[in-house]
Amino acid sequence: MIKKIRDYFIVLGLALLMAVNYEVFILQNAFAPAGLNGIATMIQYKLDFSVGYMTLLINIPLCIWAFFWLDKDYAAKTMLFSLAFSLFLLVFKYGVVDISKYVYVTENGTSTLLAPITAGVINGFIYGIFFYKKSFFGKSYILRTFICTLLLFLIDFFVTPIALVDAGYF
Repeated sequence: MIKKIRDYFIVLGLALLMAVNYEVFILQNAFAPAGLNGIATMIQYKLDFSVGYMTLLINIPLCIWAFFWLDKDYAAKTMLFSLAFSLFLLVFKYGVVDISKYVYVTENGTSTLLAPITAGVINGFIYGIFFYKKSFFGKSYILRTFICTLLLFLIDFFVTPIALVDAGYF
């Protein structure tokens, strides 16, 4: 039980670290990381729709699906991470906690070297902890699992009957 509680606090701490990473290096320097949060970042750049809100819109349905179809503990940790990450981003965006003095911005607002490398190292550290703890593999993992499950269903639904007919069973 204590291990589980500790894991949830680690998830919260890593969500905070990732939100700080986004606010300090990513959102201010006109680049997008990989994964679904990268897509949310591109949407923020083009439509001015906050990554915090977009992350919720993308991840809540995926986490609900994962809760019922994958692993409940995994889905709960992923949901906690998504909610905390979004909440921290929104707290920073609306100035509830001001970290603007730590934001790294270049003169033209597009760091092409230091900010992406630093953000990548920090994100790599965060994902490394998740892989080590075997508790979180990113929302892309849920999406891939969903797509693979759907494809397997479609194969079973369409290909198997065709094979049975072709083999002469019907």
